[in-house]
Amino acid sequence: MATGTSIARGKTAAANGRSTKLIATLNGRECLLELPPNSSSPVAFAVDSLRLQADVQEVEAGLYSLLIGTRSVEAKIEASGEGFVVRVNGRYYDVAVRDPRQRSRHSGHRTSEGPLAVTSPMPGKVVRVMARMGDRVGAGTGLLVVEAMKMQNEIRAPKDGVVAALHVAVGSSVRAGETMIVVE
Repeated sequence: MATGTSIARGKTAAANGRSTKLIATLNGRECLLELPPNSSSPVAFAVDSLRLQADVQEVEAGLYSLLIGTRSVEAKIEASGEGFVVRVNGRYYDVAVRDPRQRSRHSGHRTSEGPLAVTSPMPGKVVRVMARMGDRVGAGTGLLVVEAMKMQNEIRAPKDGVVAALHVAVGSSVRAGETMIVVE
């Protein structure tokens, strides 16, 4: 995987022949990625207790073909803010990748403390709002649905907390990266 993986590996892709282990946050849910030392090996990943491997080939810049077992999947990856937006089968996923060996530049666990803005991963239209001001939400709870290119994408809470601000309503148009909800 050239573009996505080389960006994700950053300086951690050592030429020492060992795989690189990274944490990927996919719409607020973490999974472990184990990237091979070269692009010819399969990529291993774990979600909860499920461990999988994928053979990955870059078809063209930012477009990847993944073979997971006997299932073939096409993924389009674009840089967005501090992470990526990944489109698979018409669904959009907001992905952030970090190396667990490196400290966050915000020091500590900044992503789980204090207010956290929930932004739109793509331009679209808000078609459903499930959260209200003051609602207590858990990490992964559906907050709202954004429709983009006739596909509906549920936006989930990135952490446990309380909805402190709601900047959109049903029918609102949103730009990629626009703050829609703040969770404290």
